[in-house]
Amino acid sequence: MLHPLLLEDSTTGSSSSSSGDSNETRDKRKRFSGAQEAARKDVERAFGILKSRWGIVRLPARAWEENKIRKVMYACIILHNMILKDDGLALCPDYVPDPPAVVQDLEDVRMEIRDSGVHENLQMDLVDYIEQAYIPRLDD
Repeated sequence: MLHPLLLEDSTTGSSSSSSGDSNETRDKRKRFSGAQEAARKDVERAFGILKSRWGIVRLPARAWEENKIRKVMYACIILHNMILKDDGLALCPDYVPDPPAVVQDLEDVRMEIRDSGVHENLQMDLVDYIEQAYIPRLDD
């Protein structure tokens, strides 16, 4: 069974869950939806910036291989960050490399991503994290 949060429409804030939720649960869902909407807007804004600067991002990419899409997006993001740094507008002017990633079997990763139980657990962890990092402005 899907968790009621998965059935929530973040644009309207309405839920198709028929279970009677407590006020606390509804408040958690509302804050989660607000944080999710804010993150979605940030991603859309970032893609808008990339699309306005480089035409290749405007082209349909459904026929491209996933690896090619990844390389093009990384290249655009790196170029954008280099331009910001040259203009003195970089958010983090000093490069701090990420630790090396642990290489995993791609098939195992795909199976884990598609596992609905893992998805529900990750989503509930995210809801709890947002609740702990509660920011009052998300209530508005």
